[in-house]
Amino acid sequence: MVNAWAGLGHVVGAGVRRIGTVRTDMAPEERRDGGALVWLVLAVLIAAVEWWNLRGVDATFISMPASWVHAVVGGTFGFMALVLPVFCLFFAWRAFRHPTEVQANNRIAIGLMALTVAGSGIAHIAGGQPQLNQGFEAIWRAGGFVGFLAADPLSALVTHWGALAVLAVLAFLSLLVMTATPIGQIGPRLREGYNKLMGQSDPRSTDVSDPEHDRSYLDPARPEKKRGKRQTRAERRREKAQLDATTVTKPSSAPWSTRPSDAKPLKVPRAPESSTFPTATPLRPVPRRRRLGCGERPGPGHRGHPQRATGRQAPHQVSDRR
Repeated sequence: MVNAWAGLGHVVGAGVRRIGTVRTDMAPEERRDGGALVWLVLAVLIAAVEWWNLRGVDATFISMPASWVHAVVGGTFGFMALVLPVFCLFFAWRAFRHPTEVQANNRIAIGLMALTVAGSGIAHIAGGQPQLNQGFEAIWRAGGFVGFLAADPLSALVTHWGALAVLAVLAFLSLLVMTATPIGQIGPRLREGYNKLMGQSDPRSTDVSDPEHDRSYLDPARPEKKRGKRQTRAERRREKAQLDATTVTKPSSAPWSTRPSDAKPLKVPRAPESSTFPTATPLRPVPRRRRLGCGERPGPGHRGHPQRATGRQAPHQVSDRR
């Protein structure tokens, strides 16, 4: 029985996921089609009883279960039983298409419950605040027992007008909870929703310093490559020439650069062969000096001779000759 229900849920879920934006790339272990099918069946059943009046059918096997459903749903929520099929259908749609977003689904479920309680309370006040001594039918026609418990004690504290204002604020906050809208973002969200309904897009920013500014016009237009056959050498040369022609040369961003980006390099002329510049004379090899023997004095050409530095004879040599 469980496998048959899960299989039926997979079939229905596959059809729901193909409506609108296709979401068929979901892994099988991430799907929650069985629980979503329960919400879908509840929506159809409540709609059949409250909208299509199955209680008035002549067949007893249909009218009797329909009266039981009406006693449970209508006696609990009263007038809000007419809106419950829409809530159940919306949550089933959400469970079929977004089963992995658990936090968002829980937030939407809490918002729907708060909205149902607020709606039942408002229906109880609008229905004349019937009491228990007037019978269950009067309470069912108003806000049910949920509306009676939500609005009757509150109206006893702050009058029925104050209770109506509190319940209206609760309904408004429940809508913000379901849509995850902060109070400060109500205006932009309404504007965004209006633009989506009208098919309009937000105007793009003209500030070039904005990170979201479109800079696609700065990119050079690249020719599309042909697929399916090999390019010849002439086609590659033609493509390269088109790419070079469309490439935008950006100027240098350095503050000291004064040369334009398209300037040609300077050509330095070569010096003629008959140049008047002096040529360097080649160095002559220095002859090696003979080492002095034992007791031998250095001559005029040796490194240690005094005449090599001064060009004159030393005084001690002159005195020796004398």
